[in-house]
Amino acid sequence: MPSLSTESLMLRLLLVGLILAVDPACAWPQSTTEGSDVLVNMLELPSSRAAQGVLQTPTRLFLENTPLRSGLQELSQQHGCTIWLDRDIDPSQLVSIRAAGPDEDASLQGRLEYIASLTGAEVGLIENVVYFGPSGRVVRLQRAAVELHDVLSRMGVQGRGSNPPATQLRELSWPELVTSTELLEQIESTWQIQFDQRLPHDLFHAGKFLQPTTLATQVTVILGGFEREAKWQQGNHFRIIPLQSQTKWQANYAKREVDLRGLVGFIDKYAGGQCQTRGNVCHVRGVTDFHLALLAPPPAASRTDVSLGSKSLRYEFQVVNTPVASVLESLALSIGFELQWDEACTAAQRAQFISFEVKQVSLDQLLAEVARSSGLNIQRQKSVVKVTASAE
Repeated sequence: MPSLSTESLMLRLLLVGLILAVDPACAWPQSTTEGSDVLVNMLELPSSRAAQGVLQTPTRLFLENTPLRSGLQELSQQHGCTIWLDRDIDPSQLVSIRAAGPDEDASLQGRLEYIASLTGAEVGLIENVVYFGPSGRVVRLQRAAVELHDVLSRMGVQGRGSNPPATQLRELSWPELVTSTELLEQIESTWQIQFDQRLPHDLFHAGKFLQPTTLATQVTVILGGFEREAKWQQGNHFRIIPLQSQTKWQANYAKREVDLRGLVGFIDKYAGGQCQTRGNVCHVRGVTDFHLALLAPPPAASRTDVSLGSKSLRYEFQVVNTPVASVLESLALSIGFELQWDEACTAAQRAQFISFEVKQVSLDQLLAEVARSSGLNIQRQKSVVKVTASAE
Protein backbone atom coordinates (compact mmCIF):
# COMPACT_ATOMS: atom_id res chain seq x y z
CA MET A 1 0.00 0.00 0.00
CA PRO A 2 1.49 3.41 -0.96
CA SER A 3 2.95 5.55 1.80
CA LEU A 4 0.90 8.47 3.08
CA SER A 5 3.97 10.68 2.72
CA THR A 6 3.59 10.74 -1.08
CA GLU A 7 3.54 14.31 -2.38
CA SER A 8 0.17 15.82 -3.34
CA LEU A 9 -1.77 12.92 -1.86
CA MET A 10 -5.53 13.46 -2.22
CA LEU A 11 -8.01 11.76 0.09
CA ARG A 12 -11.50 11.44 -1.29
CA LEU A 13 -14.07 9.69 0.86
CA LEU A 14 -17.48 8.71 -0.44
CA LEU A 15 -20.02 10.25 1.97
CA VAL A 16 -23.79 10.36 2.22
CA GLY A 17 -25.18 12.23 -0.75
CA LEU A 18 -21.86 12.31 -2.64
CA ILE A 19 -21.87 10.53 -6.01
CA LEU A 20 -18.61 10.00 -7.90
CA ALA A 21 -18.54 10.50 -11.64
CA VAL A 22 -17.15 7.58 -13.63
CA ASP A 23 -14.38 8.37 -16.09
CA PRO A 24 -15.22 6.63 -19.42
CA ALA A 25 -11.52 5.93 -19.86
CA CYS A 26 -11.68 3.71 -16.77
CA ALA A 27 -14.70 1.73 -17.95
CA TRP A 28 -14.56 -2.02 -17.46
CA PRO A 29 -16.26 -4.80 -19.41
CA GLN A 30 -19.72 -5.50 -18.02
CA SER A 31 -20.74 -9.04 -17.13
CA THR A 32 -24.29 -10.09 -16.39
CA THR A 33 -23.03 -13.22 -14.66
CA GLU A 34 -20.92 -11.31 -12.16
CA GLY A 35 -23.65 -9.11 -10.68
CA SER A 36 -24.64 -5.47 -10.77
CA ASP A 37 -22.16 -2.66 -11.35
CA VAL A 38 -22.32 -0.46 -8.24
CA LEU A 39 -21.39 3.22 -8.55
CA VAL A 40 -22.38 4.55 -5.10
CA ASN A 41 -20.84 1.98 -2.80
CA MET A 42 -22.36 1.41 0.64
CA LEU A 43 -19.08 -0.13 1.86
CA GLU A 44 -17.36 3.25 1.45
CA LEU A 45 -19.81 5.15 3.66
CA PRO A 46 -18.27 6.45 6.91
CA SER A 47 -20.86 4.43 8.84
CA SER A 48 -19.70 1.23 7.15
CA ARG A 49 -15.99 2.01 7.33
CA ALA A 50 -16.27 2.62 11.07
CA ALA A 51 -18.02 -0.73 11.54
CA GLN A 52 -15.37 -2.48 9.45
CA GLY A 53 -12.76 -1.15 11.86
CA VAL A 54 -14.74 -2.28 14.91
CA LEU A 55 -14.91 -5.82 13.54
CA GLN A 56 -11.11 -5.94 13.44
CA THR A 57 -10.68 -5.00 17.11
CA PRO A 58 -9.68 -7.79 19.52
CA THR A 59 -12.25 -9.05 21.98
CA ARG A 60 -12.15 -11.10 25.16
CA LEU A 61 -15.23 -13.25 25.47
CA PHE A 62 -16.05 -16.16 27.75
CA LEU A 63 -19.44 -17.87 27.48
CA GLU A 64 -20.52 -20.92 29.46
CA ASN A 65 -23.84 -22.43 28.36
CA THR A 66 -25.13 -18.97 27.47
CA PRO A 67 -28.23 -18.51 25.26
CA LEU A 68 -27.17 -17.29 21.83
CA ARG A 69 -29.25 -14.10 22.03
CA SER A 70 -27.69 -13.14 25.38
CA GLY A 71 -24.16 -13.81 24.13
CA LEU A 72 -24.66 -11.68 21.03
CA GLN A 73 -26.21 -8.89 23.10
CA GLU A 74 -23.15 -8.91 25.35
CA LEU A 75 -20.84 -8.57 22.36
CA SER A 76 -23.04 -5.86 20.88
CA GLN A 77 -22.92 -3.73 24.03
CA GLN A 78 -19.22 -4.39 24.60
CA HIS A 79 -18.24 -3.10 21.15
CA GLY A 80 -21.06 -0.65 20.48
CA CYS A 81 -22.13 -2.35 17.27
CA THR A 82 -25.54 -3.57 16.15
CA ILE A 83 -25.88 -7.36 15.84
CA TRP A 84 -29.10 -8.59 14.24
CA LEU A 85 -30.18 -12.17 14.95
CA ASP A 86 -32.26 -13.60 12.11
CA ARG A 87 -35.70 -14.91 13.08
CA ASP A 88 -34.83 -18.36 11.68
CA ILE A 89 -31.89 -18.86 14.06
CA ASP A 90 -32.84 -20.38 17.43
CA PRO A 91 -31.96 -17.65 19.99
CA SER A 92 -32.19 -20.05 22.95
CA GLN A 93 -29.49 -22.52 21.85
CA LEU A 94 -26.64 -22.59 24.35
CA VAL A 95 -23.13 -21.48 23.41
CA SER A 96 -19.87 -22.09 25.26
CA ILE A 97 -16.62 -20.50 24.11
CA ARG A 98 -13.39 -19.53 25.81
CA ALA A 99 -10.85 -16.86 24.95
CA ALA A 100 -9.16 -17.36 21.58
CA GLY A 101 -5.94 -19.35 21.59
CA PRO A 102 -2.65 -18.08 20.13
CA ASP A 103 -3.47 -19.54 16.69
CA GLU A 104 -7.08 -18.31 16.60
CA ASP A 105 -8.58 -15.06 15.34
CA ALA A 106 -9.28 -12.98 18.46
CA SER A 107 -10.95 -10.12 16.56
CA LEU A 108 -14.64 -9.43 17.02
CA GLN A 109 -15.26 -10.71 13.51
CA GLY A 110 -13.30 -13.89 14.23
CA ARG A 111 -15.23 -14.55 17.44
CA LEU A 112 -18.57 -13.95 15.68
CA GLU A 113 -17.60 -16.33 12.89
CA TYR A 114 -16.66 -18.93 15.51
CA ILE A 115 -20.03 -18.55 17.26
CA ALA A 116 -21.75 -18.85 13.88
CA SER A 117 -19.92 -22.11 13.18
CA LEU A 118 -21.23 -23.52 16.48
CA THR A 119 -24.83 -22.57 15.76
CA GLY A 120 -25.22 -23.43 12.09
CA ALA A 121 -25.29 -19.78 11.05
CA GLU A 122 -23.35 -17.26 9.00
CA VAL A 123 -22.35 -13.71 9.84
CA GLY A 124 -21.88 -10.72 7.54
CA LEU A 125 -21.76 -6.92 7.63
CA ILE A 126 -24.59 -4.88 6.08
CA GLU A 127 -23.34 -1.26 6.25
CA ASN A 128 -22.87 -1.05 10.06
CA VAL A 129 -25.20 -3.89 11.10
CA VAL A 130 -23.72 -7.33 11.74
CA TYR A 131 -26.27 -9.83 10.41
CA PHE A 132 -26.32 -13.25 12.06
CA GLY A 133 -28.40 -15.56 9.87
CA PRO A 134 -28.89 -18.91 8.14
CA SER A 135 -26.26 -20.29 5.79
CA GLY A 136 -26.62 -18.86 2.28
CA ARG A 137 -28.98 -16.04 3.24
CA VAL A 138 -26.58 -13.44 4.61
CA VAL A 139 -24.47 -13.09 1.46
CA ARG A 140 -27.63 -12.53 -0.62
CA LEU A 141 -28.86 -9.87 1.80
CA GLN A 142 -25.51 -8.08 1.66
CA ARG A 143 -25.80 -7.89 -2.12
CA ALA A 144 -29.43 -6.71 -1.88
CA ALA A 145 -28.53 -3.85 0.47
CA VAL A 146 -25.58 -2.68 -1.64
CA GLU A 147 -27.65 -2.66 -4.83
CA LEU A 148 -30.63 -0.90 -3.22
CA HIS A 149 -28.44 1.84 -1.72
CA ASP A 150 -26.76 2.34 -5.10
CA VAL A 151 -30.11 2.74 -6.89
CA LEU A 152 -31.55 5.11 -4.28
CA SER A 153 -28.39 7.24 -4.34
CA ARG A 154 -28.10 7.51 -8.11
CA MET A 155 -31.79 8.17 -8.65
CA GLY A 156 -31.95 10.80 -5.90
CA VAL A 157 -34.88 9.00 -4.24
CA GLN A 158 -36.55 10.82 -1.36
CA GLY A 159 -39.74 10.55 0.60
CA ARG A 160 -42.72 12.88 0.49
CA GLY A 161 -42.73 16.33 2.04
CA SER A 162 -39.63 17.74 3.70
CA ASN A 163 -38.11 14.48 4.91
CA PRO A 164 -34.43 13.93 4.03
CA PRO A 165 -33.31 11.92 1.00
CA ALA A 166 -33.37 8.16 1.41
CA THR A 167 -29.57 8.01 1.24
CA GLN A 168 -29.07 9.71 4.60
CA LEU A 169 -28.77 8.04 8.00
CA ARG A 170 -31.59 7.71 10.50
CA GLU A 171 -32.16 5.92 13.81
CA LEU A 172 -34.39 2.87 14.23
CA SER A 173 -35.83 1.50 17.49
CA TRP A 174 -38.96 -0.45 18.36
CA PRO A 175 -40.93 -1.49 21.48
CA GLU A 176 -41.42 -4.98 22.95
CA LEU A 177 -43.55 -7.39 20.91
CA VAL A 178 -43.89 -5.07 17.93
CA THR A 179 -45.35 -6.91 14.94
CA SER A 180 -43.61 -7.20 11.57
CA THR A 181 -46.36 -5.05 10.06
CA GLU A 182 -45.93 -2.35 12.71
CA LEU A 183 -42.16 -2.32 12.24
CA LEU A 184 -42.52 -1.96 8.48
CA GLU A 185 -45.08 0.82 8.95
CA GLN A 186 -42.64 2.61 11.26
CA ILE A 187 -40.02 2.60 8.51
CA GLU A 188 -42.62 3.88 6.05
CA SER A 189 -43.52 6.72 8.42
CA THR A 190 -39.92 7.64 9.23
CA TRP A 191 -38.79 7.78 5.61
CA GLN A 192 -42.16 8.75 4.08
CA ILE A 193 -42.18 5.83 1.64
CA GLN A 194 -44.67 3.10 0.73
CA PHE A 195 -44.34 -0.66 0.28
CA ASP A 196 -46.70 -2.55 -2.00
CA GLN A 197 -47.47 -5.30 0.55
CA ARG A 198 -47.14 -6.40 4.18
CA LEU A 199 -44.94 -9.06 5.75
CA PRO A 200 -46.13 -12.32 7.33
CA HIS A 201 -47.05 -11.93 10.98
CA ASP A 202 -44.27 -12.14 13.57
CA LEU A 203 -43.33 -10.51 16.88
CA PHE A 204 -40.02 -8.86 17.77
CA HIS A 205 -38.39 -8.20 21.13
CA ALA A 206 -37.69 -4.54 21.88
CA GLY A 207 -34.49 -3.29 20.33
CA LYS A 208 -32.69 -0.62 18.35
CA PHE A 209 -29.87 -0.07 15.90
CA LEU A 210 -27.01 1.34 17.97
CA GLN A 211 -26.00 3.73 15.18
CA PRO A 212 -28.05 5.50 12.51
CA THR A 213 -28.23 3.62 9.21
CA THR A 214 -29.33 4.16 5.63
CA LEU A 215 -32.80 3.28 4.39
CA ALA A 216 -31.35 0.43 2.32
CA THR A 217 -29.90 -1.21 5.43
CA GLN A 218 -33.04 -0.87 7.53
CA VAL A 219 -35.27 -2.28 4.81
CA THR A 220 -32.92 -5.14 3.92
CA VAL A 221 -32.42 -6.24 7.53
CA ILE A 222 -36.14 -6.21 8.38
CA LEU A 223 -37.16 -8.04 5.20
CA GLY A 224 -34.25 -10.48 5.30
CA GLY A 225 -35.69 -12.90 7.84
CA PHE A 226 -38.72 -13.37 5.61
CA GLU A 227 -36.56 -14.17 2.55
CA ARG A 228 -37.58 -10.87 0.96
CA GLU A 229 -35.84 -7.82 -0.46
CA ALA A 230 -37.03 -4.42 -1.68
CA LYS A 231 -36.90 -2.92 -5.16
CA TRP A 232 -37.46 0.76 -5.82
CA GLN A 233 -40.21 1.44 -8.36
CA GLN A 234 -40.70 5.18 -8.67
CA GLY A 235 -41.19 8.19 -6.45
CA ASN A 236 -41.58 6.93 -2.90
CA HIS A 237 -42.92 3.48 -3.86
CA PHE A 238 -41.10 0.21 -3.18
CA ARG A 239 -41.95 -3.35 -4.19
CA ILE A 240 -41.27 -6.32 -1.89
CA ILE A 241 -40.01 -9.33 -3.84
CA PRO A 242 -38.53 -12.77 -3.00
CA LEU A 243 -34.87 -12.58 -2.00
CA GLN A 244 -32.87 -13.15 -5.17
CA SER A 245 -30.20 -15.83 -5.51
CA GLN A 246 -27.55 -13.44 -6.86
CA THR A 247 -24.63 -12.93 -4.46
CA LYS A 248 -21.93 -11.12 -6.45
CA TRP A 249 -21.56 -7.51 -7.52
CA GLN A 250 -18.81 -5.30 -8.91
CA ALA A 251 -17.36 -1.86 -8.19
CA ASN A 252 -14.28 0.32 -8.76
CA TYR A 253 -11.93 1.37 -5.95
CA ALA A 254 -8.91 3.64 -5.74
CA LYS A 255 -5.87 1.35 -5.80
CA ARG A 256 -4.52 2.87 -2.57
CA GLU A 257 -7.69 1.72 -0.74
CA VAL A 258 -7.29 -1.96 -1.66
CA ASP A 259 -5.13 -4.50 0.18
CA LEU A 260 -3.53 -6.28 -2.78
CA ARG A 261 -1.02 -8.08 -0.57
CA GLY A 262 -3.63 -10.61 0.53
CA LEU A 263 -5.31 -10.92 -2.87
CA VAL A 264 -4.27 -14.51 -3.58
CA GLY A 265 -5.57 -15.72 -0.22
CA PHE A 266 -8.82 -13.79 -0.63
CA ILE A 267 -9.44 -15.30 -4.07
CA ASP A 268 -8.89 -18.78 -2.62
CA LYS A 269 -11.29 -18.04 0.27
CA TYR A 270 -14.03 -16.35 -1.76
CA ALA A 271 -14.62 -18.48 -4.85
CA GLY A 272 -15.19 -16.48 -8.00
CA GLY A 273 -13.67 -13.26 -6.66
CA GLN A 274 -11.79 -11.16 -9.21
CA CYS A 275 -9.65 -8.04 -8.89
CA GLN A 276 -8.23 -6.26 -11.92
CA THR A 277 -6.05 -3.14 -11.81
CA ARG A 278 -5.72 -0.43 -14.40
CA GLY A 279 -3.62 2.55 -13.46
CA ASN A 280 -4.78 3.76 -10.05
CA VAL A 281 -8.11 1.93 -10.21
CA CYS A 282 -9.02 -1.57 -9.02
CA HIS A 283 -12.11 -3.26 -10.41
CA VAL A 284 -13.46 -5.83 -7.93
CA ARG A 285 -16.07 -8.51 -8.60
CA GLY A 286 -17.37 -10.99 -6.06
CA VAL A 287 -19.44 -11.45 -2.93
CA THR A 288 -19.58 -8.63 -0.38
CA ASP A 289 -17.10 -10.29 2.00
CA PHE A 290 -14.54 -10.38 -0.85
CA HIS A 291 -14.93 -6.61 -1.26
CA LEU A 292 -14.67 -6.14 2.52
CA ALA A 293 -11.53 -8.27 2.75
CA LEU A 294 -9.80 -6.09 0.16
CA LEU A 295 -10.95 -2.92 1.94
CA ALA A 296 -9.83 -4.04 5.41
CA PRO A 297 -8.22 -0.99 7.12
CA PRO A 298 -4.45 -1.27 7.56
CA PRO A 299 -3.04 -1.29 11.11
CA ALA A 300 -2.80 2.18 12.57
CA ALA A 301 0.85 1.46 13.39
CA SER A 302 1.65 1.61 9.67
CA ARG A 303 0.74 5.31 9.65
CA THR A 304 3.57 7.43 11.05
CA ASP A 305 3.34 10.63 13.07
CA VAL A 306 5.55 12.29 10.47
CA SER A 307 3.10 11.59 7.65
CA LEU A 308 0.13 12.72 9.77
CA GLY A 309 1.76 16.06 10.43
CA SER A 310 3.18 16.58 6.95
CA LYS A 311 2.21 19.95 5.49
CA SER A 312 2.40 18.50 1.95
CA LEU A 313 -0.66 16.32 2.52
CA ARG A 314 -3.85 17.94 1.27
CA TYR A 315 -7.38 16.63 1.59
CA GLU A 316 -10.72 17.03 -0.15
CA PHE A 317 -13.76 16.20 1.95
CA GLN A 318 -17.51 16.64 1.57
CA VAL A 319 -20.10 15.89 4.25
CA VAL A 320 -23.87 16.07 3.78
CA ASN A 321 -26.03 15.63 6.92
CA THR A 322 -23.81 12.97 8.52
CA PRO A 323 -23.36 12.31 12.27
CA VAL A 324 -20.16 13.92 13.50
CA ALA A 325 -19.12 10.66 15.20
CA SER A 326 -19.34 8.82 11.86
CA VAL A 327 -17.26 11.53 10.17
CA LEU A 328 -14.49 11.41 12.77
CA GLU A 329 -14.46 7.61 12.93
CA SER A 330 -14.17 7.44 9.15
CA LEU A 331 -11.30 9.93 9.14
CA ALA A 332 -9.54 8.00 11.91
CA LEU A 333 -9.74 4.78 9.91
CA SER A 334 -8.78 6.34 6.58
CA ILE A 335 -5.96 8.59 7.77
CA GLY A 336 -4.70 6.49 10.67
CA PHE A 337 -5.00 8.61 13.82
CA GLU A 338 -6.28 7.50 17.23
CA LEU A 339 -9.63 9.05 18.13
CA GLN A 340 -10.33 9.77 21.82
CA TRP A 341 -13.73 11.03 23.01
CA ASP A 342 -14.09 12.83 26.31
CA GLU A 343 -16.66 11.16 28.58
CA ALA A 344 -18.44 14.50 28.94
CA CYS A 345 -19.50 14.36 25.27
CA THR A 346 -23.13 13.27 25.25
CA ALA A 347 -24.71 10.82 22.81
CA ALA A 348 -26.66 13.74 21.31
CA GLN A 349 -23.43 15.68 20.68
CA ARG A 350 -21.87 12.69 18.98
CA ALA A 351 -24.95 11.99 16.85
CA GLN A 352 -25.57 15.56 15.64
CA PHE A 353 -25.63 15.94 11.86
CA ILE A 354 -23.08 18.19 10.17
CA SER A 355 -22.50 19.39 6.60
CA PHE A 356 -19.46 21.05 5.03
CA GLU A 357 -17.07 20.86 2.09
CA VAL A 358 -13.33 21.59 2.00
CA LYS A 359 -10.72 21.36 -0.73
CA GLN A 360 -6.93 21.28 -0.63
CA VAL A 361 -6.70 21.63 3.17
CA SER A 362 -4.29 20.20 5.72
CA LEU A 363 -5.38 17.62 8.29
CA ASP A 364 -5.53 20.25 11.03
CA GLN A 365 -7.64 22.53 8.81
CA LEU A 366 -9.97 19.62 8.08
CA LEU A 367 -10.38 18.85 11.79
CA ALA A 368 -10.96 22.54 12.49
CA GLU A 369 -13.85 22.51 10.02
CA VAL A 370 -15.36 19.48 11.75
CA ALA A 371 -15.04 21.34 15.07
CA ARG A 372 -16.67 24.47 13.63
CA SER A 373 -19.57 22.51 12.14
CA SER A 374 -20.23 20.50 15.29
CA GLY A 375 -19.41 23.00 18.02
CA LEU A 376 -17.02 20.49 19.62
CA ASN A 377 -13.42 21.07 20.65
CA ILE A 378 -11.07 18.96 18.53
CA GLN A 379 -7.32 18.94 19.20
CA ARG A 380 -4.62 16.82 17.55
CA GLN A 381 -1.36 15.82 19.24
CA LYS A 382 0.69 13.91 16.67
CA SER A 383 -1.34 10.76 15.93
CA VAL A 384 -3.95 11.29 18.69
CA VAL A 385 -7.09 13.37 18.11
CA LYS A 386 -9.03 14.33 21.27
CA VAL A 387 -12.65 15.47 21.17
CA THR A 388 -14.19 17.38 24.07
CA ALA A 389 -17.47 19.23 24.62
CA SER A 390 -17.30 22.96 24.04
CA ALA A 391 -17.54 25.25 27.06
CA GLU A 392 -20.87 27.06 27.35
